[in-house]
Amino acid sequence: MSSISSFFLYLLRKRKIKSNPLDYIERPSVRAGEKPQITQTYLSQEQLDRLRKHFRKSDDLQLELYFELSLSTMLRVNAICNIKVDQINFETGMITGIKEKEGYIVDGYCSDTTIKLIKKWLGYRKENGIECEYLFVTKYTGDWKGVNKNTMQTVWTKKIGMIIDVPGLHPHDFRHSGSSLLFNKGMSLEDVQELLNHRSPDTTLKHYIRRDMKKLQDTKKKFEL
Repeated sequence: MSSISSFFLYLLRKRKIKSNPLDYIERPSVRAGEKPQITQTYLSQEQLDRLRKHFRKSDDLQLELYFELSLSTMLRVNAICNIKVDQINFETGMITGIKEKEGYIVDGYCSDTTIKLIKKWLGYRKENGIECEYLFVTKYTGDWKGVNKNTMQTVWTKKIGMIIDVPGLHPHDFRHSGSSLLFNKGMSLEDVQELLNHRSPDTTLKHYIRRDMKKLQDTKKKFEL
């Protein structure tokens, strides 16, 4: 809104318009130092176990696959919704050539659990006549189409969050959680960085890693001065 208002002020100075249309619109007030932020959530192993226990009892196979694939590949939601079935290599567990935001092309590395779920999901689709080039689908005006990013972000992720009492869960939290858990289990920072498609390990360490402080304390005890 500020940018548009500045443009209208420029037009006023040039005498191209007689008034600023945004003068008649009430603007939200933000106090000094305030800035809207999305809270980062790092899921614990215990929360992951609760989710998996829930999915074992449910029949929402597509939602379960969305959760496991997002966690194991740590792909952004833009990429997740663009995955096509023919991009999946079941032998290597890799998903290649995925179109992400701003035209970037990325690869995803699936866990064995995720690959098994993909096979199960595609088997279900075949049995029920669900044909679509995209991995995640929804029915729209009688046809099966790929699920859009907003549905994954506002509906699917919220469903997952409600299962573990995290109503503010965001798709990006799967990236944070996956990277932190892998790092704390011993994966090198460079490998985690590569999986996240980051150019610098500094970004990974600063924004995507939450260290296991108990593990750090236990390690430190081995080197006490």
